[in-house]
Order: sequence, then structure tokens, then C-alpha cells
Amino acid sequence: MSLTGKTINQLTLTTNYNSNAYVPVYFSGQTFKSTFNSLEPTIKWKALLTQTGPLSFTGSSDPTLNGGLILNEIYTIDNFVPGDNFSDIAQLITGTMNTTGCVFKVTGATSEAYLYPSSWAGSLITSDGELIVNVLENTLGVSVTVQYPADNDPANEGIYRFLPSAGFFPPNKTIINVTPTQPYTVGAYVPFVMSSVDRNTLTGVMFSFNFFTGGLEGYILNNLPVEIIVYKN
Repeated sequence: MSLTGKTINQLTLTTNYNSNAYVPVYFSGQTFKSTFNSLEPTIKWKALLTQTGPLSFTGSSDPTLNGGLILNEIYTIDNFVPGDNFSDIAQLITGTMNTTGCVFKVTGATSEAYLYPSSWAGSLITSDGELIVNVLENTLGVSVTVQYPADNDPANEGIYRFLPSAGFFPPNKTIINVTPTQPYTVGAYVPFVMSSVDRNTLTGVMFSFNFFTGGLEGYILNNLPVEIIVYKN
């Protein structure tokens, strides 16, 4: 199989080498060794953002459930119906499992398409609805905190800021890609309209963008893909 023309990610998959494995590099008649990571011209952070606001459901067949419970979301059992069982997908936070007033976080394999408890036919549960950040890739060398609303200021409803734990995002080397997804709690086929990225704040440690859908701001994100790409040179 030819490796010519492959991207760094494709080479990693093709050769089964991890991103830190040494590979030969030929230049001016000499052979050097380097890693896939060092050859990659960019570093990046990819994540899926979900934020629904409080939502209530009464069973696995509830038509407003949007394809199952949300991984890492926190739910409260408002009214437990005997016979239901949430234990297999729940990490207990407070109370007693499978009782009214119980608070739990949904757990499960990220490979699972949908998360449902083993038995759920009538218990009323309500989600916490706060921001969930599922990081899929991070080669920045630092962690990223997603702040909502920006600066923890209620006046910034609808504005998200991304803050690296160290350093900053260079304004002339940073790209953000956001792929619109069908939001929660809004009618079908309502598009996202996003503001442009604030390039000025990139010289510090944050940037922001807005979401406006049908007059709503925030609390509508449904596994929204966000990618931050920083060029090394």
C-alpha cells in the first residue's frame, strides 16, 4: 500500500503507529527522525457541545426524548413508578437509586447510539440541562474550558467562551469550525445563525460566538461539533 500523499492522520491509521512514534524523514540526502505529531502543521481541539436546559420525560417512548438520555447529563427522578429501573445507566449523586428525589448522572459507552435504562415506563425525570462538553480530540497540549455564559455574566446569554488553561489562541493562526446541528426544544429544520468570531479577543485567552435560533439563545445545543485549529508556524 502506497503511503504517498497521505495526511498525518491517515498515516497514523494506515501504519498503526501512534502520534508520538518516530518515523524517518528524508531531507537533502540525510535521514532524520521525527514524530507524526511534530510533522503535523496544526494542533487542534475538537468537542461536541450539548446544552438543553431543563427537560422532563415520562418514559422510553416519550416522543420528546430526542433519541435517548444524554451521556453525562444529570437527571432528577421527580416521581418514581415501581418497576422502572435506572441503575444500569446511572451514577448515583444524591438520594437512593430508583426512588423519588434521586439525582443521577447518565453513564454508558460513548459508542452507544442511544442510552435507555433497562426499564422505564412511567417515572417522571427532569434533566439538569447544563452545558456538557464531550472532548473528542485535543493536541493543543493544554485543556480548554468552555464558559457559558461568557464571563459568567447573565447579560452574555447565548455567548460561549473557550479558555485554554495556559497560553492563548494566536489571532492570525487560529480557525474555529462550527457545524450546525438540529437543536433541542425547537421545531424541525430551524437553522442556526451564528455571529462571526470575535478576532480581537483571540489575543488574550478567549473568544466567543453566539447562537440564535427562533429567538432562543443557548440551551439548545445538540451534540454541536466545534473544532479549534491552531497553526504552528
